[in-house]
Amino acid sequence: MAFQLPTLDEVHGFLVADFYNTFRDEEPDVSEGSFNWLWLRTFAAGVTGNHAHINSLISDLMPDTAEGELLRRWATIKGLSIKEATPARKSKALRVFGTATTVVPSGTVLNHASGITCEIASDEVIGPGLYADCDIVAIDTGSATRLNEGEELKFAIPVAGLEETCKLVSDMDEDGTDAELDGDLQARLKKRFSDPPRGGSIADYVAWATDITGIAEGYCYPIRRGWGTVDVVALHKGTSSDRMLSSPEVADVKAAMDAKRPVGVKGFRVLETEAEPQNVEVTITPDGAEEHAFDWDDTTPPTVSAWDSGLRKVTFGTRPDTMKAGDRLTFESGATGKERVIDSLDGANAVILTVDEDGDSPTVTEVAYAGGALVQAARQAILDHFAALGPANPDAKRYGQWEGNLRPGAVYRAATSVEGVLDGTVIAPAALVEASDPAYPDGVIVGLLVPGRVLVRWEH
Repeated sequence: MAFQLPTLDEVHGFLVADFYNTFRDEEPDVSEGSFNWLWLRTFAAGVTGNHAHINSLISDLMPDTAEGELLRRWATIKGLSIKEATPARKSKALRVFGTATTVVPSGTVLNHASGITCEIASDEVIGPGLYADCDIVAIDTGSATRLNEGEELKFAIPVAGLEETCKLVSDMDEDGTDAELDGDLQARLKKRFSDPPRGGSIADYVAWATDITGIAEGYCYPIRRGWGTVDVVALHKGTSSDRMLSSPEVADVKAAMDAKRPVGVKGFRVLETEAEPQNVEVTITPDGAEEHAFDWDDTTPPTVSAWDSGLRKVTFGTRPDTMKAGDRLTFESGATGKERVIDSLDGANAVILTVDEDGDSPTVTEVAYAGGALVQAARQAILDHFAALGPANPDAKRYGQWEGNLRPGAVYRAATSVEGVLDGTVIAPAALVEASDPAYPDGVIVGLLVPGRVLVRWEH
């Protein structure tokens, strides 16, 4: 039976009662505020603190509940390396502007408005287009260093012949991981206890991959190319194509695993992955609660007749009477399926959208659907399902227990798991979608299903 940690008042009450019973012949004064009451209260505080320390020590002594320094000692004893934070990097991601033939020196430091510092990681020369695309790596570490395309950085010290401001032309989505949290390390430690190294089992290959800083998931393909062969896929933590490793990262993972794997394996490879976007369309039925209602009535969805990107003005053939400022809407063939928000109504049949560079823009002749409280939650549930998928693992030739396919039933369960969603229908995909698994000897890249357009709309 687990020990129930007593409260300060419970310990104090016990000590007061015990003291009185011990010296009851002399009838000691234990009334509240008396000397005996006060020093027993002090003693009780010490006893309670000692209980708490012992209770905490018991937790830290066991590997499945240990935290902090003791957890890391357990991990070291069991041969696990602690994953430290890493800096984000990207090849040819930073566009530097300047005078033609000016050298952009490697190691030059740049500052971001957030306070993050980076440096140029390649020597480049400004070309005839008056810019050069350079490799960039953060000096700071952690997920905050994963700067996005379009963000600007400035040279810490001006460089002659170069403009002060540079611009990212692609996301810094390589590395940029946070230091491993206790919960993540604890999960790896539990796995090591329950499934210890066996000199080359499937679990060993997964562990060798995920022990590497920056690698969140590992997948083992045993005898994929015949007896004596092993292929492995490693992925970052993420939600879409940012989970995939670059070619240099794949090479680094292979080198790290080569130092641990059995030397007798005839053929060992770390495979690259290729993003395979998959559109999803789901209709949902709300449960009738007012807070779960859609913003406007799209029983007859309006058709876009014109789009002015400068004014963010959408003109419909007929604008629904129920549509108003502040309402949300999605577009039938948008790139992402994300909602846009109506800033204001314009004339009889048009609306002005709010500024939202990440949202979808309409095209003429497509229809618009109502947004609402459930749309984003259901979309996120579907996106989370994509993030849980592993690389290719076809039903006809299963390599392991992970799910690498997109199943309509799983999409349905994700969408209807949201509170307020009563039911739904999966329009797309209409059937099982499997990531590609090219046959040997060309199978050096396997597919990874990632979200394309994820559209959630009202079921009528």
